[in-house]
Amino acid sequence: MIRLLSKNTVHIDLVEPVVYLRGSHQDDTHTTVKGAVILDLQDSTLIKNITVRLLGQSNTAWEEGGPTGVGGQQRRFQSSKTFIDSIIPIYPTVQSEAERLMVLSPGQYRYPFELCLPNSLPETVNFEEAKVNYKLVATLEKEKRQGNSLLPGFLQSKVDTAEQEINLVRLASDAVFTSDGLRESITAQHQLPDLCDYHITVEKSAVSPGGILPVSVRVIPHLKGMRIEYVHVRLQERRDLKIPEKQVQHSLEKHHYLRRQDHAKMKVNADIDDLGSSWEDRIVFVVPEADSCPNLHHSTMAHPEISVQHWLQVTVLVAYPSESSKPTQRALVLDSKITVLNECVAGHADEDCVALPKYKADSRDDHPRKSHNLDHYSHGGYCAYELVEPNPQQSVRDVFGLPLPPPAYDEQIEVRGVPI
Repeated sequence: MIRLLSKNTVHIDLVEPVVYLRGSHQDDTHTTVKGAVILDLQDSTLIKNITVRLLGQSNTAWEEGGPTGVGGQQRRFQSSKTFIDSIIPIYPTVQSEAERLMVLSPGQYRYPFELCLPNSLPETVNFEEAKVNYKLVATLEKEKRQGNSLLPGFLQSKVDTAEQEINLVRLASDAVFTSDGLRESITAQHQLPDLCDYHITVEKSAVSPGGILPVSVRVIPHLKGMRIEYVHVRLQERRDLKIPEKQVQHSLEKHHYLRRQDHAKMKVNADIDDLGSSWEDRIVFVVPEADSCPNLHHSTMAHPEISVQHWLQVTVLVAYPSESSKPTQRALVLDSKITVLNECVAGHADEDCVALPKYKADSRDDHPRKSHNLDHYSHGGYCAYELVEPNPQQSVRDVFGLPLPPPAYDEQIEVRGVPI
């Protein structure tokens, strides 16, 4: 209500609201969030402070037991935690100027900032039982006007805020590529002396929703009359949730069967008539899209209490003659762990979706600058470097009409974080 009556507005402009982490959460690397706090002032304003707050929170909730009512008991477990709460000063940048007001004339002001996020941060998570989300909150605190306002003093807005969500996405590491630049594959090769030799190769170890998954199969029989019945691929998802302080945990499994890209049936019905011959084929399967399959969630690795993991099972069912009237069936299986990437990196079916996205340079940020560096995530502490760049086209004065000095970039502030 009060905010709606304010003539002064503040909002956050991010170069890209999706932020990409590369590789394992144990890698000592960082990613950068670039943006700016925008002030759109309709009147001359006394500024007390401008801050940007980075907030990271996780929420888990599930129900267990039978239906409520007679003969049934249902329990609900819930946990909400804040694992990042870091405030970065834009103005003032040093404590000695905390009581010094800044006067801004009517106009638009842009204060760029950069945040270096450690790779140890958990990815954004969003499914029914668990959520991990990040947001930036810009706060503009103003001195109350005493005079030319028609509104009573208690209705004059003193604080304006703006929020911007950040989607933190983890990409596959460079480890999924071999030395010659090809993608790392998953292979199973077995020799069954009384039956056959078989070789199954999955060409990717990381997939994205809507992407393709080529699978190559080769079977060399050791007996006559073998028949390939069908080939199917199943993607298993396991979600594990924990609330350590309540000593409870919850697990949920989902199974997704992948369809063929050519829309052919899973049945192969291929006969291998002669000894020494073989059957082989390369079949391209399609990973379900996130929109059409809401139960498919991307893999996670960094949050200690929210885990989503995936396993791939390729099954080749073969039939061969037996002493009974009916042929005997046996499954040739490849079981392996696989990474499902966030839907943000999903592309068309013929694209490689594990490459790092590329962006055009932003013409607004041509000058190098120091970054706010959020470090020591696992120890609960964050190190922030200030960055303030007032618009040179606008006059920046204090309450006495004197020009304000340029901000110091070498100041370092320790901001205490809350570990998970």
